Order: sequence, then C-alpha cells, then structure tokens
Amino acid sequence: MEIMRLHTSGLSIREIARRTGFSRNTVRKYLRRPVVPRYGPRPGRPSKLDPFKAYLRQRVAGGVLNANRLLHELRAQGYAGGKTILKDYLRPYRPPRTPRAVVRFEPQPGEQAQVDWGEFAYTDARGRRRKVYGFVMVLSYSRAQRRGVRGATGPEHAAGLSPARLRRPGRGPQDDPLRQHEDR
Repeated sequence: MEIMRLHTSGLSIREIARRTGFSRNTVRKYLRRPVVPRYGPRPGRPSKLDPFKAYLRQRVAGGVLNANRLLHELRAQGYAGGKTILKDYLRPYRPPRTPRAVVRFEPQPGEQAQVDWGEFAYTDARGRRRKVYGFVMVLSYSRAQRRGVRGATGPEHAAGLSPARLRRPGRGPQDDPLRQHEDR
C-alpha cells in the first residue's frame, strides 16, 4: 500500500496526505492498522412489506398478480407502505412480456399519399384580414412532397395541387390518391 511505503521512506503524515489526497485522519487510520479493510454488502433493511410477503406468495401462487388489487387487500390488513414497493416485489413473478407482432404496410408507388390542410390568417396591405389555405401532400412510397397555398380550400381545389408525376401516362385513375376527391 502506498501510504505504508511513503511512511517507511520517512515522510510525515501531513506530506503523505498531501501527496495521496487522503485526509490526515485517513492516513493515521491506515498507519495504525496496515491491513486494508474489506467491505462487503450491508445487511438489508427491513421492509414495510416483510410482514405481508407470506400472504403475497400465497396470492401469487393463486394467480393474482394485479398490484392494485393486492394493494387494496394489504391495506385492509394494515399495510402502510406504497404501491411501488409492491410492484417491485411482484415483478419477478410476472411472466415476461412478449412483443406484439406488427405487420408493416408497405404501399406501392402511387398507391397512397397523406394530405394535410392548414388555415393561415394574415392582414393584407390595406389592413383587411385574409385567409389562405396551405396544402402539403407526401407520397408514402417515395416520400416526395408537394406544397401549395390557395385562397380557397376543399377537395375541388386539391386537384390543382396534385403533383404532375401522379398523372403521368400509363397510370390509371386508381393509382391517383386524389381520385376519390375528384369524383365528388
């Protein structure tokens, strides 16, 4: 140990403390007892849940794992602890969660688009309040976007903002996500 080596070389306690960064009292403690103390785990503190663990094991064996229900039953028996300690105790008894299977929806090109409209108010140069409507359309397959602003809104105006690439030759109207609005 470094403290013992420095002491045997003739350094004072104050100098050893300065070089090692320990306090003088810590240096003295190690010089009096040259064996380095071994620290182990501390004994656990008693829990508010300890008197009720036998009852909880019985209920868990019966298939009851609902913390709210068990908390209500324990409170009727005089339990004064909280819900978190009860949930922590029950966690190892619960079956592991299995992730839910998810099937991704992968649209084909031209099959789907998402459209958002927004209303924006402003004051023009003459001091009149005006409204314009913003439009954003994102194609689901390519993530290509089309944005626009119109003075009027509604499905009848959406066709004017449709990206030209949705209407290229060789594609039928069933491929146009705005087709449903134009037929109204």
